[in-house]
Amino acid sequence: MLAKHQPKLEGVFGVYGAADVSLAARAASATMNIKEMGALCEEAGMYDTSFGIRELVAAFVKVNIDDELYEQSEEGNTSSELVYDEFEEVVARIFYTKVWLRTPAAERPDLLETGFDAWLADEFVPRALDAVKRRKKGQAA
Repeated sequence: MLAKHQPKLEGVFGVYGAADVSLAARAASATMNIKEMGALCEEAGMYDTSFGIRELVAAFVKVNIDDELYEQSEEGNTSSELVYDEFEEVVARIFYTKVWLRTPAAERPDLLETGFDAWLADEFVPRALDAVKRRKKGQAA
């Protein structure tokens, strides 16, 4: 299900992965740091009472904890940066925290994957693409 959203998600990742223009971040433009992920969440309107900066940091850290436990062979894959597949995992954790855990069990789809796919199609991807358009026009939130 995630594969059908991949081209659009890769585009979002590319724009926000290059958003931090600090000297340290320039070398890691094929990755996304917490500042860039936070900008995406802010500009796409992901923050609310059920999902805030604390939850984003928790998701980011959980995804990157593997970097501390296992050797990473992918260049740029450090505990302070997300590579694309880790970005997808953070987006999934946003859905899980923001939507899945807050939806009563009787109102959830039978499969988490079905709910995730619908949320990507109806909420995250359109909001993220709108944020990308605004950012490119210099109108970031």
